[in-house]
Parts: sequence; structure tokens; C-alpha cells
Amino acid sequence: MNGQNFSVQLKSHAKLASGKPITAKLERSTINLYLAILEPVLIIYYIAEHDEAYYCWFTEKTVDLTKKNKSFTISFNSTNKLSSIDWNTISSHIEEIFSRRFLLHSFPEHTFSEMGIEEKEASAHFIKGDFTSALHIYYQLQKKSPSAHLLNSIALCHYELYQYKDALKNINEALAIIDSSTIRLNKASILTEYGIESGNKAMVLEASTIFKSSLDENEDYNQHYNYANTLRWLGYYDEAKKHLKIALDKNPNYAEAWKNLGEIYSKKGDTDKEINCYKNALAINPKLAPALMSMGIALIREMQNFDEGIKYLEKAVMEDPDLFSKFSTGYFWLSFANFGIDQNSKGEFYLSQGLTHYPGDPYLLNLKRNLFVERWHESPEKKRLAKEFMLFRLNFEPNDTIALECLCKIYFNDGENSRMFELIKNRTVLFQNTSTVEFIESGFDLEPFLSSIRSYGDYCSFWSCYLFCHKKLRQYSS
Repeated sequence: MNGQNFSVQLKSHAKLASGKPITAKLERSTINLYLAILEPVLIIYYIAEHDEAYYCWFTEKTVDLTKKNKSFTISFNSTNKLSSIDWNTISSHIEEIFSRRFLLHSFPEHTFSEMGIEEKEASAHFIKGDFTSALHIYYQLQKKSPSAHLLNSIALCHYELYQYKDALKNINEALAIIDSSTIRLNKASILTEYGIESGNKAMVLEASTIFKSSLDENEDYNQHYNYANTLRWLGYYDEAKKHLKIALDKNPNYAEAWKNLGEIYSKKGDTDKEINCYKNALAINPKLAPALMSMGIALIREMQNFDEGIKYLEKAVMEDPDLFSKFSTGYFWLSFANFGIDQNSKGEFYLSQGLTHYPGDPYLLNLKRNLFVERWHESPEKKRLAKEFMLFRLNFEPNDTIALECLCKIYFNDGENSRMFELIKNRTVLFQNTSTVEFIESGFDLEPFLSSIRSYGDYCSFWSCYLFCHKKLRQYSS
């Protein structure tokens, strides 16, 4: 990592058929290797008949990996001859790639070749995905010699670690030093994820404005992708789909764009197109954890294929152990699917893990409530736990009539009719003129009516609407 370097792939052929272009075949496994390594890849193709070698750079757009081919054909420009290669041009090309990969593209005064050993080490950690190690080194460098490009690097490390508050703080400090368009785009990326995580619409709107304005200056596929990401969360699905398709036209190997396009088709209820998009994403990058998770969820939710869905979700966590720290839905669907195939201990484990990390998540809480509704009668311990949870649930969400009904049934089962009556009286408008003593002495049997408590909300809505309409009719008739 102490200087510029690149990989070379050598191929050769005796001669070309008359009039045929210069082409070579690459295996999919070879292409995956090219995409995984850090340095640029130069492909050299020697033609014995010409006594000449031709070259081309391999980029992420050289082939379309969404196709099911086992091998791909690449073309060489006949003017790119190795015998007349300009090594200054090669050096500049590699410099540009490393500057971009090592977070320096916002700062033209800083080049990869001028970076110190520590900064190269930090940058190497970053592009390998070891953001914690990179962050530590960047902070040490920032203490020694503060600069905007180090603050930008620190912000991006926090961003990759899902630490959006710290990321926003550092990127704002960088912008206070240099008002760079690329740093503003980095800020927009942070605002997008921070806003989505916290439900802050203002943040996402600000990010969307930044991305949209950047499209006037730069039609890069990344900007279409980023803009679409904000539009998707804001609910503008058709516009988001349009920009994702533009991004994919420019770069068909953009796995993340395929994944996000699949999620838009999910919103529109087009399951076949949704799953096909996830397949494309995983054909390009089989280890893309968010795509693995989305595929798993689609298989469980739309296809009721619990076994396959679980495999995808578990593989997603293997690829990114921190994935569910950002997406609570992973815990929900992994728990739900395991309960669906009677793997109750696993279902309970993932449900417990989910609520440990997301104590107030409504989907996880509803799943736990529904499980207790079905199973509280199986044992005294489950009944005790169900009673505790339903009391918590009603304190957390007073209008949860399913929890109210379940708790009433538990009290009735335990012979605690007075507690059942007080619960109904305190949580509804029923029995407001009746005391507990009067209720007990009346011998009124509530059991046949307990299963209707969950419809109490609908009952109240009906009477509210009825009284409103009745009042209006009386006004019109008078």
C-alpha cells in the first residue's frame, strides 16, 4: 500500500478471423475476483499474428453481471496498443482511481502518492470494510494536523458504522472549512440515512434537494441512485423508479440499485419483478447483505416460503453481523418465519433479541402479543408472563383492545372477576354507572362477551360516526 499498483491479466491468441473485432472471454469467477480486489485491473491481449498486444481497463461497467452467462466477451480498441502505451497516462489513471477509492476525490490538492503511511493504512482499512480501525487512525491524524479531508473521512467512517449523529457533526465541520460539492453530497447521504432511521422528514427533504441539484452538474449514476433513495422514502415511488432505472442504464452492475428497485416493486405489489431485482443484485454481489435480507423477507412475506427465507436472512447476518442493528425488520421476519415452521425456541430467541435492541418496535411488540394470545393457556408460567406483558402493553398502548381482551380472559380464567370488571370499566366507557360490588352481586356472566372486546374500537368509531351524522341530519331538517 506504499505506492501505486495495479493488476495485469494476460491473454493471448494466435490470430483473428478476417474482419473480426479484437475480443476476449472472461469467466464470471474471474470477473468477481476483479471486482473484489483493491487495485485497478489492466487486461492485455496478445495477438501473435499482429505481433502486438492490446489493452483495456476493467471497470464495474465492462460487463453486465445480471445476465446468467458463465463467461463474458470484452472488446479491445485496436488503437490501444501496448507498444505505444503512454505510461504517464497509465500513472494518472491509477492515481485517479486510488484517489477516489481512498476518499480524496473531494480534495484535488491531496493525491494518493502524497499520502503518508498512516493515512494510507487508514484508507486501506476503510476500503476493506474495517471502519472502526480506520476511524481510530483518522482521529489520531486529525489531532496531529486538522484538515477538512480528514474530517470528511471521519464522517464517512461514522456513516458506515451507522453512527449518523457523529457523521453529521464531522461533515458539517468539514463543510465549514471547505464548501465542496462532493462533501455536500456526502452530507446528503448522511442526512438520508439519519432521517430514515429517526423518521425525520426534514433531513430527508434536505438531502433530496442536494441530490437533485447535483444532477444538474453531474449525471453520474450514483447521484441518480442517491436521489432515488430519498424519493423512495418520501413515497414518490414512480419518480424513484425512474431514477433507479437511469442509474442501472448507466451501470447495470449496480447491485444496490437493483435491490432498491426491488423494494419499490414490493411497495407496488409486483412480487415477480421484486424478486427478479433481488436476483439481479445477488448475481452481481452474492454477499450483499441488504439484498439477501430483502430476498429472505420477500420469500417469507409474499411466498410463505419460510425455509428458504430463513436461509437468506441467516446468510445476510453472516455477511454483515451488524445488519439488524439498522433494520429491525430482520429480527421480526426471522422470528415470524421460525414460528411458522414450529421452530419456537429460535422464534423466541430472535424475538427477544429484537426487543432487546428495539424495545418499542410496534411490529415486534405485536408479534409477542399475538403469540401470548395464542399460547398463554399452555402453562402457568406462560400465563404469568402473558399477564405481565399485557399490562405493559396496555400502559404502552392504551387502545390495544387485543391486549385488553387477552388480559380479561386471563383474569376470568383465574377467577379474578372483580379485576376483570375494573379493567373493562377503566379502559372503556362500559359499566360507568355500575360499581364492582353491584356487578359481582348481579351474577352477570361476561364470558360470552369477552371475545368481542377487540372490536370495541370499531364499536366506538361506529357510534361516533353515527352521532355525528345524526346531528348533521337534525341541523339540515330544522
